[in-house]
Amino acid sequence: MVIFVLYKFACICDGATRGGGRRGVGGGGGRTSDVVYFKCALSEISYPTQVKRFYTNPTSVNSKIRCEGTVLVKACEGNCPSSEMWSIKRGLTRVCRCCDISSKQSINVMLRTCRDHTGRMLRGVARSAKVSVPTSCGCTKCSNSPSS
Repeated sequence: MVIFVLYKFACICDGATRGGGRRGVGGGGGRTSDVVYFKCALSEISYPTQVKRFYTNPTSVNSKIRCEGTVLVKACEGNCPSSEMWSIKRGLTRVCRCCDISSKQSINVMLRTCRDHTGRMLRGVARSAKVSVPTSCGCTKCSNSPSS
């Protein structure tokens, strides 16, 4: 006789909030009793994200300038169905699914706040940077699942 017990739980996948929260922006997971389940999807709200890049200073040899700016980025939010199943033959089998980015696109961002190596603001200097942003989300197998 084989007995199967199946129950749901929220995965805390990798510290970057897979399973409950915003992927790459903050949040966290938790036990089933702590989690309000909602579908994994791209957030309706955009979160400000700081972008910093270093460039060679065209007016000075061997020095760099740092340019920065803010871009609004949507995040993957929600939960995915996960389960644990126990049987006498196999023991505990955990299927952990996490809300994660399923596709991205690159966008150009103008970084308008630039400083030289001493921290002095460079007026009239701006640089363009490519930033990868999520365009869709989906449930994927968590990277730290003990078994599948």
